[in-house]
Amino acid sequence: MIEQALFAFLQADPNVTALVGPRIFPAEAAQGQPFPRLTYKRVHTDEEYDLQENTNQPLVTLELSCWVKSGQAYSDVHNLANTVRFSRGPAYGTPTAPRLCEFRGLMAGLCFVQASHLVDLDDEPLAPADAGEKGIQRVALTFEFALDMQSTLPSLSSDEIVYDDFGGAVGTLLPAHNIGPVNLIDTAWVATGIAGFSSLQIGADNVAVGSATGENGNFMNVQNANVTITAPFTWSSGDQYAYVFFRVQDANDRYLVVLDGTHATLFVVVGGNATQLEQYNAPLSNGVTYTGVLACSGSTVTFTVNGTQIFNYTTLADFLTATMFGVGGYRSGAAPQTAIGPVLVQT
Repeated sequence: MIEQALFAFLQADPNVTALVGPRIFPAEAAQGQPFPRLTYKRVHTDEEYDLQENTNQPLVTLELSCWVKSGQAYSDVHNLANTVRFSRGPAYGTPTAPRLCEFRGLMAGLCFVQASHLVDLDDEPLAPADAGEKGIQRVALTFEFALDMQSTLPSLSSDEIVYDDFGGAVGTLLPAHNIGPVNLIDTAWVATGIAGFSSLQIGADNVAVGSATGENGNFMNVQNANVTITAPFTWSSGDQYAYVFFRVQDANDRYLVVLDGTHATLFVVVGGNATQLEQYNAPLSNGVTYTGVLACSGSTVTFTVNGTQIFNYTTLADFLTATMFGVGGYRSGAAPQTAIGPVLVQT
């Protein structure tokens, strides 16, 4: 499974494919395949045992070889090796996407990696595969991957890209929390940057709650402007508001839905100035858990609660390509009250 995950991971980085195209092969490339190219193979597996049984957490060593043809500069093969070493998976280009040499998490949606690191770099020449490949240059990168074969992948449909069940230590702020068990785009929660807003934190029973009295919330970049966000929430009448942020360009340019227990109000914020677009009836009862679903498609946003459509607004005009979304709320008392989660993102 780690081999398939590595293959998908490398294919997802445009910097890698810009150099080798589709030429990423298991074990050996067939004779006559053009250069440059990559090959990968498993060279060793250490099974881990405790006092009772196999822990299903093997340490796998993979060798990933970078090949360039005769006539290319020696620096070319090292450029390819460095590109591979620091490659990023499906969320390439975002600061939170983990690099191959330090990967932790669900690799390409296929394999749970507890840790990875580069253990050796070898650039000694090897014998060519055939007479037509004399003078080829090769750098071999040896990686160790600590795997977790006990973790089971959730049942995903093809459109599910993020599922955060807010597992982790109670009190952890969301930007310091690892999204999981599904994070196929390797995104992360970030601070909103909105004046006066605190971050949400992990609460008891795997939910997100306010970390401070007043406004709380966080965004994540979901890499797509047209997504559906599903988030159960338990409403507390002691709080004033719950929020769903969507099509967020930055702290001062965004849309949001505000729930106050009686209404759902749709706002657009441009240059820091909020304008109410519409207000709809949306009564909520204290202590009751609801499932909110917000779906964006082009200029249309639809919001439902427990399967009942609250609104279908069809004339969005701003930030149609913005890809950040988020959740939040107003914590009125000393203890967190309205709770949110888990959060599911689908394309």
